Amino acid sequence: MYIAGGIHTTNKSNDNIIYEEKLRNKIAKINNVKVIGYVSHDELKSMLNKIDILLFPSLWDEPFGLVPAEATMASTPTIAFSVGALPEVVIHNETGVLIKKSRYDLINARRLSSEIYKCLDNPMVIRKLGINARTKCVNEFNWHVYMQKLLKIYKKITDNNE
Repeated sequence: MYIAGGIHTTNKSNDNIIYEEKLRNKIAKINNVKVIGYVSHDELKSMLNKIDILLFPSLWDEPFGLVPAEATMASTPTIAFSVGALPEVVIHNETGVLIKKSRYDLINARRLSSEIYKCLDNPMVIRKLGINARTKCVNEFNWHVYMQKLLKIYKKITDNNE
């Protein structure tokens, strides 16, 4: 397992830096887990083509979720919390897995680990989710569809102003 990225917060205090370093040290002791930290966009695209599942454990209300959307292009399903706009990108049990967010971190961690194990125990399910994710991406996240939706919005606005 590879862990890319870091702890993102608006508070860049020493406490966060110390916490991230402690977390990295704990993870370093786990077999088959490697923290690689920040990756460039080009490295991310390459990485998404090599992985089986994208774990996107953000509890923040993501306005879109670009990384899970990019994972769909690589036929990679995503496991994420059902927050913000992520349900627009990840369809539960169709293109990935959405987890109901709890206000308790321990419950979130247990739910996340449970879904990871379910997926790892079912490689054919992972493959099916990935194929579905790619199909959704090609059909919904392309310029033609985007422009059609945008034109409908403009038309609705201009029709309402007449």
